[in-house]
Amino acid sequence: MSQEDKLRARLSQAALFDPGEYQRLNPDLRGLDPFDHFLKWGAWEPHRAFVERREFARALGAAAQTLKSNPERGEGRPPLDAVNSLEVGVFVSSQGRYFVREIAGRLVADLLAAGARARLLDETTDPGSRPPACIFVAPHEFFRLGRGSEWPRAVLDSGFVFSVDQITSSRFRAVYPYALAASGVLDLYPHGLSLWRDAALPCAHYAPGHAPAPQMTFDHPLYGALPRAARSPGADRPIDLAFFGSESPGRDEFFAKHAAFFAERQCVIHYTRSLGVPLSDTYGGQRTALTRLIASRSKIFLNIHKADVGTVHWPRMVMLGMGSGALVVSAPCAPHPDFIAGVHYLEESPRRIPKLIRWLRDAPDGQALADQVRAAAAAQLAGVGAQAVTRLLLNPVVEPA
Repeated sequence: MSQEDKLRARLSQAALFDPGEYQRLNPDLRGLDPFDHFLKWGAWEPHRAFVERREFARALGAAAQTLKSNPERGEGRPPLDAVNSLEVGVFVSSQGRYFVREIAGRLVADLLAAGARARLLDETTDPGSRPPACIFVAPHEFFRLGRGSEWPRAVLDSGFVFSVDQITSSRFRAVYPYALAASGVLDLYPHGLSLWRDAALPCAHYAPGHAPAPQMTFDHPLYGALPRAARSPGADRPIDLAFFGSESPGRDEFFAKHAAFFAERQCVIHYTRSLGVPLSDTYGGQRTALTRLIASRSKIFLNIHKADVGTVHWPRMVMLGMGSGALVVSAPCAPHPDFIAGVHYLEESPRRIPKLIRWLRDAPDGQALADQVRAAAAAQLAGVGAQAVTRLLLNPVVEPA
């Protein structure tokens, strides 16, 4: 089956694609067949709309209800000799987001721990010398940035993609056509699995294992601005609260409304504007180590969703917050099969988060709950691995929805 035939077959089943809706959103089609236009041009145009944003919110809600009643669980470990035969290339754009490269590195480490032969590669690799099994992490970055644009999309015929963005993110929509062309999909968020299955795509949820913060000497100005106690190793956590994120109207409103509350406490709020330069661009990859250092010196790690609705955000809540031993406090999240509100993190409406933080800090029962939740999160992090990845690579079949 040609790639176009495979794409057409999957697109015809996909719940997210409606030809009439696509034509309504794109009046410039002027009588062209919606399927033909999307497969040949529209799917690969970054700003081409193919579905209303509200449909992703609906999909998240439906997936959350399904996960709440029937959590996604793996079916055991594949045979070790089969895993040992796997030679895997994990591809990530050298010009992409810093946390995507970190997730790709953790995937390689987990594959190696599982017994596979895995390498971390980027777009400078010769496509003709790629390993037998290829996983393209954040494919919309890999195939669009730098020399990745020179790679033929035909490599997806025998490759897999790894989606690392939430359903409600515009980046999830950008991943969608690359996933349709691939042999299968890994998803950092279990909520996306129903959408991939609707499109007859083999898929699996994969959560990368926790990695300790690297040891590094910092020369970044943010490090110099930290309280002296936060720059010195020790058992205490001198920072009351830390937050990392980029601008959104909801976050603007939250931090403006509660500015006095944060001003009274020792906080690190790294709130970036869209045109800001990432730390890793200028300071030799210090971003990961510095954010983890700050999280590890913080009592509470705060999560406020960028969109109106959100899930357990893996890079922020799990990798940074829980992985650094901080207590994660978040705005309400869609249910997750592995991380449960009230057990592994605490959630509250944004307007009541300051009240919750005061109780956690000042009340004995609040302090006891904080210690209990931190311990439960640490124990849960120890149980992740690459079994779902190896199962999918060895047997890419479509599971029932």
